[in-house]
Amino acid sequence: MIEKYIEKDILRQVKILEYFYECRELTTRELSNDLNVSEKTILKDFSKFEQLLGDTISFEKRNKGIYYFYLLEEKSSIQLAREIYDSSLFLKTCCRYLMGEKDYSVYVEEEFISVSKAFNIRNDVESFLKDMNLIDSNGNKVENEFKKRLVLLSVWMRNSLMEKYINKEYCVLAENVATDILNYSDKKVNSREKDMLTKGIALMLFGSKLDDLSKKKLKETSFGSLLKEVFDLISNKIEINEDEFRYISVLFYLIPTNYTSYSIMSMDLEIQKRIFLQFPEIEYYIYSCESYFGIRLADNSVFLKTILHFILCSYYNVQSYLVEPHVILNNKQKVLCNTLKKITLEWKKNFPLETNKYRVTNELLKQMSFDLYFVLQEEARKPIFITVVGRNAISHMIFKKYVLDYMPSDKVKIDECLYYSLADVKIYKRDWKQIILCEESLIIKSILDNFTAEIISVSRYNLEEARRFLFKKLTEEEL
Repeated sequence: MIEKYIEKDILRQVKILEYFYECRELTTRELSNDLNVSEKTILKDFSKFEQLLGDTISFEKRNKGIYYFYLLEEKSSIQLAREIYDSSLFLKTCCRYLMGEKDYSVYVEEEFISVSKAFNIRNDVESFLKDMNLIDSNGNKVENEFKKRLVLLSVWMRNSLMEKYINKEYCVLAENVATDILNYSDKKVNSREKDMLTKGIALMLFGSKLDDLSKKKLKETSFGSLLKEVFDLISNKIEINEDEFRYISVLFYLIPTNYTSYSIMSMDLEIQKRIFLQFPEIEYYIYSCESYFGIRLADNSVFLKTILHFILCSYYNVQSYLVEPHVILNNKQKVLCNTLKKITLEWKKNFPLETNKYRVTNELLKQMSFDLYFVLQEEARKPIFITVVGRNAISHMIFKKYVLDYMPSDKVKIDECLYYSLADVKIYKRDWKQIILCEESLIIKSILDNFTAEIISVSRYNLEEARRFLFKKLTEEEL
């Protein structure tokens, strides 16, 4: 939601930086198509980066409009993005407004802008806060401390002006608490995620008490049990009650974390499944994906982790507040995004009351498509069954050891039968793709006419060539 109001040039430049941070190499055409601007505008953005971030990043132009991005010093994407966001007058005005400075003449003095510009920006800020239901149609404050903290967090993550208003002692204390939580839970996070948790806790220390509406929202999906072991740990440092503990727990589970082991990651996923899968609308969403793609997904840990994060983010509408990296999709990922959008709309249609509390944005669907594309591609791929025909046992042993053992996919199954004649091969009429790896001297044209399975010829003369061809076949197989 906040991105709807941030200056278009600034938001576009942030997106370009984050696209390159993920992809490293893109063309001006890809960028112009995705961002719906001319290539000339993209080149102007590159010039802006050169002026503002020239000591930190560089774009190297290559053939056919390709640009390669690299860092001159180690910096995260959020650190780079903040240097762009810091020039946003909307974010600065939003910060001042929420901190009680509503007189737009102050903005004129602070930012050296005209009265009319300051007035218009303040109007934009008020429109945004009305959309967020933090002020009513008359401009009066609406009590919702939880949502107010999320809005402040979204501004603070992007713009440094908030640091003028927050007591530094709160920030130091919040960082200590965040560090204790992450250390105790045995989770590691990058700078973006730890910064979010730290700032969220600082806003709790700085802000007002939670109102009844905020408490109700936090109780609807309770995460208190997930972190109850650390309640005593952090209550020794800060004054905290059960409702505020839920608030911290929600922040904790909203941030992507880097687990220290697969076991911990799996156990944490099981806990989340027990919480979320009790809701029929979530089970139905998973079932809808399974039905559409025709594959089993309820047991796929990557799919579930992605879907549960999608549910959590849409439930708390965090994509309207938090700073998530933007992603650029390739053409196939865009097709998947449109498919997921259709599934989601149908889901909301079938569960109107239950899904009314989930707010799904295009950016959230893009991120889910980005994360799930390869998962769905691989799961939907038909299993490949390879039958080997060799003229003797030595041929079978050579083809097995020096061809089949090099194949990468766990979808590949090897026929246990040893065939010495193409005519003896059994063709399996099942829902899988059968490939016959046949020694060249055994291929007879009269027999080929009766085969529906694909045949790849191999000999000891062309062993390496056959191996490369089969590898390419297996890795490039279309869904």
